[in-house]
Amino acid sequence: MARLPSNRIGTVANSVPELRDSYQDAWSALHLGKRLARHKQMFHIGEFRVQELLLTVSYTSRKRFLQALHPLKGQADWETLRSTIMAWCESGYNLVEASKALYIHRNTLI
Repeated sequence: MARLPSNRIGTVANSVPELRDSYQDAWSALHLGKRLARHKQMFHIGEFRVQELLLTVSYTSRKRFLQALHPLKGQADWETLRSTIMAWCESGYNLVEASKALYIHRNTLI
């Protein structure tokens, strides 16, 4: 079995069939990490799930999604809102995991 370089991390594989997904996740982490987090030397796919998802949809769908977010950018708390949306998506839309990632109580997130 080929050994992955230590600068990319995919998901944990619990079986032989899951190795393919882990390998693909590692490559995605490397590809996205080099483009979006150049200052880092190690990339974990969990940090790029939202970007990975957006890259899999059509250009038209991405454009409409970004247009829907555009009015939110004018909000005074845009950076907080952006961080919250990213944490929620990257946690698999899990409220408890998102609140942990943001270091806040889940009721605060609600």
